[in-house]
Amino acid sequence: MTSEDAKKALLKLFQCYNLAGTETERKIKFECYWEVLVRLHPSFVVEACEYAARGKCGDGRFLPAVGELYQVGQEFAARSMQAKRESAPRLPQPVCQNDLATRQRITAGYEKLLTDLRCNNQIDPDKATRGVFHP
Repeated sequence: MTSEDAKKALLKLFQCYNLAGTETERKIKFECYWEVLVRLHPSFVVEACEYAARGKCGDGRFLPAVGELYQVGQEFAARSMQAKRESAPRLPQPVCQNDLATRQRITAGYEKLLTDLRCNNQIDPDKATRGVFHP
């Protein structure tokens, strides 16, 4: 979608409602709306305009305020980002390379380390690691 498509959708929305005022006033109002909505991606502006044209934005009888249209466009953008996030591939779970015996040695080494720390014993990291991973 381009910004031209978004402008056309906004113009179509303006045609759905009876706007009071002269042609100049309507052009100024259109430019004011566009000045705010240009901050959104054009596809979300088009969606928001179509949503409002169906009477689902505001009370449905009058042209919704530009803030309401902007909020609807932001909601569509948030939904789109959530859908992208959910459909994105996830990293696979890492494969655990430790077998049961290695896990038991790690647990025993950790418990020995805790005991040594509580008793203020001298700790040699090389010796402790060697005892766990190279029995």
